[in-house]
Amino acid sequence: MGPRPPRFRQTLTALGALLSLAPPLLADSPPSVPVPRTPEGVELEHLTIEDGLSHSTVWDVLQDRQGFLWFATNGLLQRYDGYKFRSFRHDPEDPGSVTSGKIMEIFEDRRGMLWLATRSQGIDRFDPATQRFTHFVPDPDDPASLPDGRVRAFHEDRSGALWIGSYAGLHRFEPATGSFIHYRHDPDNPDSISPSTVSAIFEDSHGDFWIGHGLGLDHFDRSAETFIHHHHDPEDPDSLSDGRVHTLFEDSSGELWIGAERLNRFDRQRNAFVRHTLAASDSIRVNTILEDGDGELWIGTFRDGIFRTDRAAPGQEADASGERFIHFRHDPEDRSGLGSNQTLALWQDRTGILWIAHRDGVDKYDRRRERFVKYRRGESELPPTADSAGSSPIRMGSSTPPTIPTTATA
Repeated sequence: MGPRPPRFRQTLTALGALLSLAPPLLADSPPSVPVPRTPEGVELEHLTIEDGLSHSTVWDVLQDRQGFLWFATNGLLQRYDGYKFRSFRHDPEDPGSVTSGKIMEIFEDRRGMLWLATRSQGIDRFDPATQRFTHFVPDPDDPASLPDGRVRAFHEDRSGALWIGSYAGLHRFEPATGSFIHYRHDPDNPDSISPSTVSAIFEDSHGDFWIGHGLGLDHFDRSAETFIHHHHDPEDPDSLSDGRVHTLFEDSSGELWIGAERLNRFDRQRNAFVRHTLAASDSIRVNTILEDGDGELWIGTFRDGIFRTDRAAPGQEADASGERFIHFRHDPEDRSGLGSNQTLALWQDRTGILWIAHRDGVDKYDRRRERFVKYRRGESELPPTADSAGSSPIRMGSSTPPTIPTTATA
């Protein structure tokens, strides 16, 4: 894994009034044996509509290099400065306003530009200096335009090239012209990209370029412009566990993790895939993966809550591949528990606080205090402040810009 985003030197003090003690979250001991509670002191706090979110479903969360937190909700794009939300709304009379499409992913490039992937209306690029949005939409009369408005993934490689995954395949953005180079499946060329939606893109620390899609995983040789295909083979236990890849992540030890309908790890020495058992069910869709400052992996799933590795606790039960997992699940009776079993995005800010986006808002976890912080409907609102394009971000730490996180998520 490349360098993680640096942590802030102080915490979100504006949220202090919202933090409250509550019973600990329910969990399962690894890999699947139920226990009555998580380790003592673990608590959750939630951020929802009552606190200023425009919609309870939050598809993605990102902290930019200025310190602002950005949320892609079911309704619109929102920026949070630690006190109040600023909402960016589409204005049909203003071509520089944000898209009217549903935003599914937020990505920050090395220049500080924000790229927004929409469900059906292409890409928006936000320039923080001008506070304006540029739109990239399909144009049937322009073969160099984005071919499909359904965008699933972004990745910036070490050369600074921006790659985009869509329902139409893989695309590379050409900043000089604002056009796109397309990599599409050719049925007459076995070395072309697989014929499926590209849902994850990742360049690892070895310089290998990986493309996750609905049929598995492709290894892309950019110099030869050829693709090596890795698919599930029911007769081969060293193949991918299944055909649909949702997210790719490299940890700090250089291990490549593949989130599919099951958790996989790529064994470079054997050129094989190791399957990890998160729970009794063999089918647990992995949506997103993140490594915290302690080297523990957090695995967000589609409907089964969150799993966290427990590498610092020797002697506990491990899965067949040697990993131990703690299981966090939503309990509707526990207001201090995980807000939803459907995890859509994970982000660690510069203070080391983990933000969990899901179907019912955002959860916040302070791992230094073993504290989950949960905002739910009906909780007290944040302190009011001025809400303008020039409002200040959360001044919580280092002026050093965060590095681009080494993760790619469907």
